[in-house]
Amino acid sequence: TGGAGYVGSHTLLELLRAGYRKVTVIDNLENGHAEAVPAAFDLQVQSTDDAALLTQLFQSLAPTAVIDFAAYLDVGQSQNEPREYVRNNVVNFKHVLDAMVRSGTKLI
Repeated sequence: TGGAGYVGSHTLLELLRAGYRKVTVIDNLENGHAEAVPAAFDLQVQSTDDAALLTQLFQSLAPTAVIDFAAYLDVGQSQNEPREYVRNNVVNFKHVLDAMVRSGTKLI
């Protein structure tokens, strides 16, 4: 998740260099860019805030591992909007963890 952002997209390039070919990237593109995702990988434009839809996607993909980069990063904004940051960075991360459990994914 969050693979179309700066850190995520650079990780994708390393995965591509390492020979990984079956990679699905989940990103809502709020802060990421579709063109940052290598063409060899599948981009699913989706937010982690919809727990049911995320679980359905994980169950259909049956991932062996998950790398999570989906988060807000701006410290100043986090002080002005703490609830939004908790919702996005903590609650939505729990949605990822729950989807992993429900789909049998054990590696994060």
